[in-house]
Amino acid sequence: MRQFIALCALVMLLVAPSISVSASHPLLESVRPLSMAGIDDETGQAVFGNICTVSSINEKRRLWLTAAHCVEGTEAKYILGEQILVVMRDVTNDIAVLSTPLASLPALKLAQAGPKVEDRVRVTGHPFGYPYPLVTFGWVSSPYVVLSPELPPFMLIQVTGAPGNSGSPIVNTKNEIVSVLQISWGRSFSPMLGGATFQKLVQYASYWQ
Repeated sequence: MRQFIALCALVMLLVAPSISVSASHPLLESVRPLSMAGIDDETGQAVFGNICTVSSINEKRRLWLTAAHCVEGTEAKYILGEQILVVMRDVTNDIAVLSTPLASLPALKLAQAGPKVEDRVRVTGHPFGYPYPLVTFGWVSSPYVVLSPELPPFMLIQVTGAPGNSGSPIVNTKNEIVSVLQISWGRSFSPMLGGATFQKLVQYASYWQ
């Protein structure tokens, strides 16, 4: 979804600040929007707009997972009102790990094994910068596919998502992360999404520990 991030940032500048979610579902407890500050043209006041999605991966160390294109540029980004620090940013494979000074949430675990074709998965995130997260369900179309020589390998999934879902965790039926959402096709809700391959996430498994 990197081609949509600039559009999302502009559209969502007038969205209200992130709203606290109180729910028992582990995905809703562990996922929040990534926000960026902007100026309201009418009031001249600073406002936060939700541009992507992050998930907690290490509560003690206050680490978060997202897509690398979500934190491109020099503008300050925020999680739960706290400015983030980019701990790791793999631009080639579009994966980033962030940290916050104090904010933390229950962490999602990295799966012990990668998914197979037709395995059930779900995505939780903030499409179009919605302040509340949405959960969508589907299955793995291909755990590893090369769409173009210019692009890294992707995991393709049949799950509905939209701009703003970038960085959302893709989890299995045990709510374990198997991928992080990176791309869709279309400006509205798309039924086919692409994320990092499980093998790429495993390279950064130390951040979950």
